[in-house]
Order: sequence, then structure tokens, then C-alpha cells
Amino acid sequence: PPPASEYNYTYVIGGPGGVIQAYEPGPDLTGYPPGTYTVCGLSYLIAQEGDIPPPNGSLTIAQLSSQLNSSQPPFCGKITSNCVNVTINPNPENVEESQTICAPQCYEFYNQTYCQSGTYVRNFTQNGCPYTATLYLTVLQPSFSTITETICPDGCAQTPGFENVCGPGSYQETFMNEAGCDSIVTLNAIVMSIQANIVQPVPQIPCNLS
Repeated sequence: PPPASEYNYTYVIGGPGGVIQAYEPGPDLTGYPPGTYTVCGLSYLIAQEGDIPPPNGSLTIAQLSSQLNSSQPPFCGKITSNCVNVTINPNPENVEESQTICAPQCYEFYNQTYCQSGTYVRNFTQNGCPYTATLYLTVLQPSFSTITETICPDGCAQTPGFENVCGPGSYQETFMNEAGCDSIVTLNAIVMSIQANIVQPVPQIPCNLS
């Protein structure tokens, strides 16, 4: 084996088509954008380090390896054959969703059911990369109101929605309010009691009325 003091080791990073992107002292691709890369080891003579061709946008790992194996290599070195393919996945975008529903409805968010107002955060991974999904949920409650109406005997209520109420009692109907949720209205119907009051004694009516 060659003297270790005369040789150094680095890594060749290849991008699409095996085009050389850079030489790295360690196989760390943290700063690289998403994509597919090939990482190969390169042993070279330290004295000829300046002869290593810089990435020019076209030179591939395979071409450099062939040059080093030729009878007239550009420098003394060798690229290992056991290269590693690495895929860097893009970070998935975080998800935010706002919803408004009416009770007693519930909302399903990423296979989880929510029935109360609040902010719900879920943690997920996609291709090994983390992201969060946040739900802003507003649950509107039904509204309640009570109306009292006095109706005449043999008459019916005049309150909209209760036109068929023609007797005393408490009646309830469900409508839709401005928010699109249930509006529960209770009508208390009272039938007026009519009494004829005659003054006693009854005064006589004179006959000379003109």
C-alpha cells in the first residue's frame, strides 16, 4: 500500500448524470438541495492535489475514473468502485386549515375527529422528513329564543313559523340562524279570554230618538 503520509482521501459528489458537483472532505450532504446524488471516495497523492480537475458542469465521476485508470492520468489517484447513491427529499410544506361547523357536528382532520373549538396540531413525516398539520376549528352552538304571543279565541298565532298554532301551550320549532346553525325557538301561546261586561241596571232607551 502507498505511504499514508503521502496520500489523502476525499469524497466526490456527483449530481444528475454523475456530473461532479464538488469534492467534500466528509460525506456530508446537509447543505445540498433536494435531488439524487452519487458519493464516491477518492484517494490522491497530496503532492498533486492541485491537479485535481475542478467541477466544470460536464465532467462526470465515470469520466474522471476512466482518466485515472488510463496510461496518462491527470494526477495520481483512484476513485473507489463502491459508490453510494443518496436521495435528498424536499421538506414537505406545513399544512394549516381553518373550519367552522355547527354543533353537534364534528370535523375529521387527518383521520382524527374533532368536535370542540380549538387549535389542533398534528406531527407527521413524509419520506422521513417532518411536517405539521394545524387545524383551527370553530364550533358554533345553536341559538335559543322564547317568544310569548297572545292570540284571540278561534284565531292562530302570527309569529312566523308558528302559523298553525291555534291553541294555548308551548310549541318549539327549529330554524336556521344567520350563521347557518340551528335556531331553536319556543313559542308560548296564550289564548285571550273575552268577557262581555253589562252595566246593571240597564238604562232605558227613549223612544223619541231621532
